[in-house]
Amino acid sequence: SATPDYVRLALQGTARDFPSGTYCQTLSGRGNCGAGMLDAYQAVSLAQSGAPAVYAGLAQVVAPGATVSLHGEAVSLTGTSMSYSWTVVSGTATLSSTTTLTPTFVAPASGPVVLRLTANDGSQSTSSTTTVCVNHAPVVSVGSTTVSVVVGSSAAFTATATDADGDAVSF
Repeated sequence: SATPDYVRLALQGTARDFPSGTYCQTLSGRGNCGAGMLDAYQAVSLAQSGAPAVYAGLAQVVAPGATVSLHGEAVSLTGTSMSYSWTVVSGTATLSSTTTLTPTFVAPASGPVVLRLTANDGSQSTSSTTTVCVNHAPVVSVGSTTVSVVVGSSAAFTATATDADGDAVSF
């Protein structure tokens, strides 16, 4: 009796995190690799339990001070109405609402922020988490602010960059 939306959310919401140290756990990979690694056993177990399917959304990488929009989804196997609740698991965030599927918040100065969406259909609840990583732009320093050059010749200058998040910097 599961709808296609229920099956999709059951697969996404029960996916396991990608292993530490893999591309999908880097700032470049977060949000680009999908919901995670398929855990078919957990998805089937969820459906057999009759509990709601919940997906808190893809991981996001944002700049400090950016407005973050969360995109949770939930479907009841029985079609009953549900209540929703977002909680901040770690980090700092003040959500515009804790009871809607799509709240917003302003990204803190540093992160990450881990959030949990719980859906309750009146008899059972299911939860899913998502992560918002706060990434700072690299700071670039140029050796000299003035470089003189004659037409037809070349100029040389030195520039360096550092990144507070420890990301590799390239020019």
